[in-house]
Amino acid sequence: MTGLTGRRLRVLALMAEGRTNLEISELLGLAPMGANFHICRLLRELGAVCRAHAVGEGWRRGLLTGDQRDVDPGLTSHQVQIVALLADGLTYSQAARRLDRTTEAVKSDAVQARRKLGAANAAHAVDLAYRAGLLPAPVLERAS
Repeated sequence: MTGLTGRRLRVLALMAEGRTNLEISELLGLAPMGANFHICRLLRELGAVCRAHAVGEGWRRGLLTGDQRDVDPGLTSHQVQIVALLADGLTYSQAARRLDRTTEAVKSDAVQARRKLGAANAAHAVDLAYRAGLLPAPVLERAS
């Protein structure tokens, strides 16, 4: 049992697609403040600090799934590390300290990673990195 409502799971899936708050509100037939409410609650329920972290948590908890594509988007090892750290909820500054790099270098690599993945934003980049097999998706046991 996920503990998330169907609406919150749908919001998570739309965030993983790189949708904006306005797009989410329109797709779900909500006022923009209603979408913001669901996004804020979703982040809190997942213990996430940002959208990219929520998508990473969604993958780790098996809330987001999908066929992994046999695709090599050509990310460097630094770019993969940065996407993984964003999926863990780190800011650019925190990732820079962890990798002993400048914040500007981390931001640049993050932008390049998003471009190579074809991602609209960091949350979408995290989702696409999982789908490309760049980040390890959990192996979930199926109920018998």
